[in-house]
Amino acid sequence: MSRIGRLRGWSIGVAAALIVAGCGDNGLSGRSPRPTAAPTAPSEPASTSVRFAEVARAEEPTALAAVADSEQVLVAERGGRILEFEATDDGLRAVGDEPFLDLTSDVLSDAPEQGLLGLAVDSSGRWLYVNYVARGGDAGTTTIQRFRLDVAGLGPEDGETIFSVRQPFSNHNGGSLVIGPDGALFVGMGDGGGQGDPQDRAQETNGSFGRILRLDPDGSHPTTWVMGLRNPWRFSIDEPTGDLWIGDVGGSEREEVDLLDGTGPGTVGGRGANLGWSRREGSIAPEDDDGDPGGPSDYVGPIYEYTHDNGGCSIVGGFRIRSGEVPELTGRYVFGDYCSGDVWTLDPSAANAVVAIGRVAALSSFGLDTIGRTYALSLDGPIYRIERA
Repeated sequence: MSRIGRLRGWSIGVAAALIVAGCGDNGLSGRSPRPTAAPTAPSEPASTSVRFAEVARAEEPTALAAVADSEQVLVAERGGRILEFEATDDGLRAVGDEPFLDLTSDVLSDAPEQGLLGLAVDSSGRWLYVNYVARGGDAGTTTIQRFRLDVAGLGPEDGETIFSVRQPFSNHNGGSLVIGPDGALFVGMGDGGGQGDPQDRAQETNGSFGRILRLDPDGSHPTTWVMGLRNPWRFSIDEPTGDLWIGDVGGSEREEVDLLDGTGPGTVGGRGANLGWSRREGSIAPEDDDGDPGGPSDYVGPIYEYTHDNGGCSIVGGFRIRSGEVPELTGRYVFGDYCSGDVWTLDPSAANAVVAIGRVAALSSFGLDTIGRTYALSLDGPIYRIERA
């Protein structure tokens, strides 16, 4: 049975608009697109063995990235600052009194979904990549820059812009940045905003919106890796398998987790896949869509989806936990919802496929340090480490 088949009865009814991820308004192996069953409730927590320990604070933190072969952790704030921490057994220790890098003068953060939205560090620890909405144009410009980490006293002038796209609306800006196994940069781009993708950008054959793009490390050769996305606020690549996990923020009906199989280490799943937005929202045709939703064979369906019935409205994707720091979570995919604050783990092969593990108010993102400890970020300020109770 395919992984989608195992989860057909495991969609959930959970938690109104992720401030930074935008709510409301075929290269696959082993993945057969099909609709999932009607959403039901997740299981109750299997145990009380997990706790969310506050280890640091920041001002509207949106992303966390670790620097390879070190205890250094960088945290992005929506307003444009990047803070430096040292990961210790006791938590995150702030390094210095000044920001590691301050891009406030360049970052447009007037609207709730604008700002400094993502960052990533390459495996060599040499390059820092940032994803932010820059000033310029009515709705700003999605801008990817890179900085040399071996330069002392980094400032905005040290950044090299390697990719930019002017935004048509102020919402659905994506924001995720992920370094692939070959050093390529994967960039999450929303559909450009507006209710229901009014200009059908996510289904354009040649375009930059509503997709995950692959760029060479210097920003050259941008290509569409996955299309038909509404707003992939957070996605991840599972290193041992190459599986691509996507949390795609829904509209008025469904939030979805998409799993696109890789073929092992060094690969990235999903190349050429079309997930169907705006013809489909999760496994259904959106309420406001008056066109042909397309047949189930045309698009890759979610492995898991949930409605907004219980307060959820804006999914925050995470990653498959590989560290043994919390054995109960090893091998499970962690994700949550900004509006409800619920945090769950998912294992398509397990009987208890989806398990609630806690809540984080205003959940914005998840992150890892270099030894695999898992963090959950809140736009309210706290940064939590997920630990054994």
